[in-house]
Amino acid sequence: MVATLLGALALGGCAVKVTPRSMVYQDKTPIALAVPADTVAGAVIAPLSLRTPDGATLAGIEMTVEGAKANVVFYAGNGMTINKAKGILAHFAKVPVNLVWFDYRGSGASSQGGELSVDNLKGDALAVFDLARQRLPQGLPVLVNGLSMGTLLAPYVASERQVDGIVLDGAIESVPTLVDNMVSWWNKPFVTVTVAPQMAALDNKAILKTLHQPILFLEGEDDTTTPPAMTQRLYEASAAKVKILTLLPDIGHAQPMTTDRAVSDYQQFIAHLGS
Repeated sequence: MVATLLGALALGGCAVKVTPRSMVYQDKTPIALAVPADTVAGAVIAPLSLRTPDGATLAGIEMTVEGAKANVVFYAGNGMTINKAKGILAHFAKVPVNLVWFDYRGSGASSQGGELSVDNLKGDALAVFDLARQRLPQGLPVLVNGLSMGTLLAPYVASERQVDGIVLDGAIESVPTLVDNMVSWWNKPFVTVTVAPQMAALDNKAILKTLHQPILFLEGEDDTTTPPAMTQRLYEASAAKVKILTLLPDIGHAQPMTTDRAVSDYQQFIAHLGS
């Protein structure tokens, strides 16, 4: 989501329309999924496939880890395909958790299908969650974990399905707030930005006011894409009784989960879910 618009927003004297097509990374054709079977010691990783009502074929993976403390449905960042970002699995395995992760429609190994719209992305997110509930071991807490763009989907899923906890890594407050933050102050007088209504409606601050599940925020102090102030506002808006904000020094956007501190706080968060 972020990288797709950076070039346009950096230019002065331009008009930018923010739509799903302009914000959500898309590959020209699906790229074969390279199942990272040997990436994580002690984990079993298998491919998954999901067909959507409008004809998209979503490709994903299921990771099961011995001694897992929870099941996680992971909604990744924009352009963060499984083939490119499989290294993050090792950090989730340290927690340890079982995990299901799918490439978004039109990116990585997933085909486009019908229209690229917010409604279709939301529908895909629910379908992925439902499949994960069917496949992952029963009797464990179920978490939705969003990273960057995925933080716009995880809370939505939590509002539509029964989940035990929410993890937001580099959380986006809203699409208009994100776009405003991406335009440098010296360019703002020269850049006209129009946010399509379906994108403007993606507002985490509003939805978190309605959710009561325990929530963990992971944020890097050096994150300039979704700055700490953005996460702080979401933390304050959250209606959850159990809410934790982990602020990591010298860490940028989409990097928190690679740190031992984030893994440790994730472990503690899961331990508190049943208390």
